[in-house]
Amino acid sequence: MSGRTPYNLSSLFFETVGKAFRETGQAVDRVGIRLQKAHDLNSCQFNRNLSRHRTIQPMFVGGKPSVSSNVFIAPNSSVIGNVRVKENASIWYGAVVRADVVKRGEGIDLDDPKNSNLVEIGVGTNIQDNAYVYSNNLSGPCVLGANVTVGHNAHIISATVGDNCLIGMRSVLNPGVVVEGGAFVAAGAVVAPGTLVKEGELWVGSPARCLKGLTDKQKKQLVFQGEEYVKLGKRHIVSLDSLRLVGGEEKEEEEEGGVGNQVHKITKIKESSF
Repeated sequence: MSGRTPYNLSSLFFETVGKAFRETGQAVDRVGIRLQKAHDLNSCQFNRNLSRHRTIQPMFVGGKPSVSSNVFIAPNSSVIGNVRVKENASIWYGAVVRADVVKRGEGIDLDDPKNSNLVEIGVGTNIQDNAYVYSNNLSGPCVLGANVTVGHNAHIISATVGDNCLIGMRSVLNPGVVVEGGAFVAAGAVVAPGTLVKEGELWVGSPARCLKGLTDKQKKQLVFQGEEYVKLGKRHIVSLDSLRLVGGEEKEEEEEGGVGNQVHKITKIKESSF
């Protein structure tokens, strides 16, 4: 015998009526789209959302994200709570940045933003695909400096990272870690809580340890990589904006030039944006 509740007349009625309403709504939506297309009503053209995922999410208690200009935030990433994202930063596909934990205790005002934990992402810093950046309630804020590269699937929890650093793919910075400017945490490295990674050092392994100092050429490569991601973020901003365009002079018109004309239009928008 299964644990499923058997059908009765009432449940069958509500299931049938509910299905009818849902299918009717879908049918009306499709008819409306066809009517708009048939009459070329650009001003009310259907706008297909790239994603219904809520990318930027404020909290009732714990603050809301503050995002500066020229920032790329991927449609399926998540920026939650008291997060500050500075100019030319980028948060890539599947990444999660969370500062939703509030300090608690006697006499603490939960509505005061000063009592919320903080994640700060510096100018030109990139948080790559599926990375996780988080500030917890015990260890305080998570602060990333300027031009930092956070590799795919990396985890940074209540750590401090200086300017021009590279945090490698699948690496972990545990609470209280401090990475000074121009340092490199290699892919897969797990840095123990409270560790100091000094300026210009390369750390590898689990638990991570200092392997050697970086050469001047390697330090320049860290800067170069961050700068390249700033350029790539701008390209993605333009690409997403071009897909959202509806109506006006910038509409992608297949009848005038087909796919080639659309690509040319997008290229012109890109060139004028930089």
